[in-house]
Amino acid sequence: MRYIYGYHAIEESVKKYPQGTLLTAPRLCERAEKIKTAALKQGVRIKTADESELKRLSGIADCKGLLYQCKNRKENFPSLAAFFKAIEKREEAVVFILDSVTDPHNFGAVLRSADQFDIDLVITRSRRSSRENGTVAVTSAGAVNHVNTLTTVNLNTAIGELKENGFWVYGADLHGTPLPQADLSGRIAVVMGSEGKGISRLTAEKCDGTLTVPTAGNIDSLNVSVAAGILMYEIRRRKITL
Repeated sequence: MRYIYGYHAIEESVKKYPQGTLLTAPRLCERAEKIKTAALKQGVRIKTADESELKRLSGIADCKGLLYQCKNRKENFPSLAAFFKAIEKREEAVVFILDSVTDPHNFGAVLRSADQFDIDLVITRSRRSSRENGTVAVTSAGAVNHVNTLTTVNLNTAIGELKENGFWVYGADLHGTPLPQADLSGRIAVVMGSEGKGISRLTAEKCDGTLTVPTAGNIDSLNVSVAAGILMYEIRRRKITL
């Protein structure tokens, strides 16, 4: 069971999973009342809860009077084989791989960009990675309900399978090929490293090449979610204009 907070996140979760329960404070603001009314129309069960209960369940000080309780989301593809089957007739596809991205705010931001730029799949590790939770849901503005995701035990094995199925795999790296100069045609997978250490050595060795976002600032790197958003935009822009 998971608990979703944040107005956008709740609205999107109710649309996607209306079988849950909306917990509401006794008094709600106008925005929250509208969400409650929309949830009722969707057939969502409504239950009143006091502020202390909402705080205990959500794990945050103020969830603004609303908390959505629903079952854990099932991943869209049970395996990479199922994903490859779904895209077997497509020459173009885009996958992003998160190598030990542990901050739920970064994970949620990556999912929000993945939704906006129509990324086909986001792959994460089963260990040493952020999991879907309330923070991810609110940071992604509910995009967590729409993005195809897959969790794998071994990223390197997954990269090997992607390459066997026609994907060129690139790692995001400070010393990589500048994004404007990169060939982004065909099936593309991009590996984003952890917030501190970047891509692990063994995973980097599996990549066909590396990419970097050209910058001109004083610090040496972009936040992982910002870099992912820029890469997603440029890859999608190129594919739209092909």
